[in-house]
Amino acid sequence: MGVRNLSFYLVLMAGAAYIATQGLDLWDSGYIIGYSWRIAEGALPYKDFFYKGPPATLFLWSIGVKVLPVWGQYYFLKLINWLLFGWQTQLWLAGIERGLAWKIPNRNLIGWIGVVFSVQFFPMYPWPTTDGLLYSAIAFYLWTLCFKTYKINFYILWIGLFSIAAALTKQSFYAVPVAFLCATALRYPWRTVGYLFLSQLLGLGLFLGALTSFTPLENFLSHTTGETTLSALIYSGVINYFTAYQEIELLWAPLLCMVLAWGIWVLKMRCRWEKSLQLLALCFGIYGIIWAIVVSFHEGSRLLWLGIVIGMMALLGTKTNRDKASVFGLVLAVAWCAAISLGYPFPILMGTSLLVLFLWLLQIQFPSYTSLAQGLLIIGIICGTAYQYHPYAERPLNELHYDLGTVSPKLAGIKTSKVHYEKWQELQKLQRQFRHKTPIVAPNMALFYYAMDIQNPLPADWLLNWEIHRDPKTLLEIASSTENVIFVEKSFVRGNEHFMPQKREDFSMVTDYIVRHFRLQQETKHFLIYNGTPLDAPLPQTSSPRTLP
Repeated sequence: MGVRNLSFYLVLMAGAAYIATQGLDLWDSGYIIGYSWRIAEGALPYKDFFYKGPPATLFLWSIGVKVLPVWGQYYFLKLINWLLFGWQTQLWLAGIERGLAWKIPNRNLIGWIGVVFSVQFFPMYPWPTTDGLLYSAIAFYLWTLCFKTYKINFYILWIGLFSIAAALTKQSFYAVPVAFLCATALRYPWRTVGYLFLSQLLGLGLFLGALTSFTPLENFLSHTTGETTLSALIYSGVINYFTAYQEIELLWAPLLCMVLAWGIWVLKMRCRWEKSLQLLALCFGIYGIIWAIVVSFHEGSRLLWLGIVIGMMALLGTKTNRDKASVFGLVLAVAWCAAISLGYPFPILMGTSLLVLFLWLLQIQFPSYTSLAQGLLIIGIICGTAYQYHPYAERPLNELHYDLGTVSPKLAGIKTSKVHYEKWQELQKLQRQFRHKTPIVAPNMALFYYAMDIQNPLPADWLLNWEIHRDPKTLLEIASSTENVIFVEKSFVRGNEHFMPQKREDFSMVTDYIVRHFRLQQETKHFLIYNGTPLDAPLPQTSSPRTLP
């Protein structure tokens, strides 16, 4: 590792050491770690608990849960994810440099500011999307190594395996192996494409062999399909880029005027189509960056992505630039896969690479303005972040004073707000009060079981309708045992949970049934305590696929 790379990681981790302490939402932060802890304790997904995605992320982070010391474990898991995010950023940048035959000016500075742009309020807990980006980055880096080597077949093997590893983090990354096949077809003979396809088949075969050693393939497929509708996927992957903005009229009116001015200019100047498209790409990119800084980084990343798509179309128009178009295409494809989500539908986690491709287009057309553009970009992103930053699903930074190490040694070093701290304290007291029973927390706070070293009797930690394998009946039958005590968040009963629809049963029908039909024993400031109760009322049979909020 050179001094330049070392300085990148030192500065990155210095910032991460502070940011990783700030805030702990009660929403989905414990979702992945909770299930990874189950695996570390000997349980297996699909067989012993419900999980709606492919399992690569759970097995990866179960290693960290198993080997790291208990004290501050959650904090150190976040730091490791920060380090891995920084590493994948460097892999993308190195691959782009090699693929475009271009040395990125001030690469470390652009890398740091790109991470700031990309992360924003994402709390950097272990998550399938960041793992999918990591495996994709490794495959991309190896793919660009093929450009200047005769050992293509050796690299192709690992490219295939890592592209399959990316696909095994979440369903939206299933398209990543296909993207690598298409990009390879633009650069290499069909024989090389065939080798890549065979290596991907090898990776898929290894996964299926491991999977079927502990659960039938049908069980895996039933868990990982049926949770979203086709219309929701189309909305997330296509329509979002054109309609899902806070100020839609304010967004499109100036942009359409800009496109109209571009069209008039093209007709008047009669310049080459390639140059015309590159200028249009810069218009979208500049507007997207301004929108990101002034209004929303997440929304701005969509406009920036659209601009890079236009830039790729310009490159595809000439045979000499199709190699570069393949680089653009892979970055865009992975960013698109990362953005197919009903919870976080933005390509922003690939923001560093998108910004660098924008700068490459800029220096092609206006080389003398590249340094100025970099300076303005850095200043703008810093100012925009300072203005917009807010910890995910938490109070502002100046209210995060309460160390959760007093609740659980695993959470040592994590600072939270007063309300969240009070909820954790109440859970700790309730657990001790009902130590002769098995506690269940509903519907959120999935981190509870991991933090308190308690085995959840239910096969699901997070009791939202789209996280329970469409099987509320099984969960309620288990919860009804008199050996259990259920702690229901009052925020659910009041209807003020994050992203909660009007009807409680559309959010968590399991929790709604408990509130309606189980016997209430006690009430605290933040929780309603129910005993396991015989199931006299009719049970809900299934939960619906998740739809748009």
